Amino acid sequence: MQPVFEGHLATAQESFKRQASLEPGDVIVSANGTSVGDVSVLNRLISDVRIDRIWTHGYRSDRLNLEALVAAFDHMVADAREALRKSGFQGEPTIQRYVSMRYLEQNYEEDILLAEGPITLTTIEQAYRDFHRRHEIFYGYAFPEEILELVHFKVTAIGPTPPIQLPHVQADGPSGSSAIRQVYFADTEKPLECPIFHRSSLRANSYLQGPTVIEEETSTSLLEPDYLLKVDTYGNLIILTRRDIP
Repeated sequence: MQPVFEGHLATAQESFKRQASLEPGDVIVSANGTSVGDVSVLNRLISDVRIDRIWTHGYRSDRLNLEALVAAFDHMVADAREALRKSGFQGEPTIQRYVSMRYLEQNYEEDILLAEGPITLTTIEQAYRDFHRRHEIFYGYAFPEEILELVHFKVTAIGPTPPIQLPHVQADGPSGSSAIRQVYFADTEKPLECPIFHRSSLRANSYLQGPTVIEEETSTSLLEPDYLLKVDTYGNLIILTRRDIP
């Protein structure tokens, strides 16, 4: 048996300092055999499609041009819907409309969600009440009689993505190690015999006892002594202590 690196002694922590040294509570969340790039693509596939539009214009609550405001919102909604369609979304999106408002001459505004349906004076007055209520919650006071400034008008269109079914890792058969190596750890004076597993060989709902090394094409994970590793049904690696075992 040879040390991790021939020609000199190195602790496992030093040897794997650019790899993953796993501790209790850690979860290696990429599916078995999935690279970082694949995970990024997966995140894109399962994320909802979102389009944001914003129009900045200064209005006061006592001088509001409701007709212009409604026209601006209608234009942004239509534009966001068209952007969703061009992105490939074919369903009915969720449309959210916001007005960023603040008290006159304040520096910070709050985004207030408008009620669904046509925008009328009643819709805007409800938004004013929502702003006063939120201001009181956040800052402890409100001035319901004060003039408000409306500064940003926003539309968010969300195209929900259908749920996908992730593949399960094979559950039958043992997880077999491919080799045994001697590995030096910082807290051990002598090298420990350490089984080496390829991640593709790990089976669902199986447990591994540290010290163990899990290799794959894009990463190496180090499980230190006295720690346990559980493989879930999707191939995620979950690090446990003995007291976590049911």
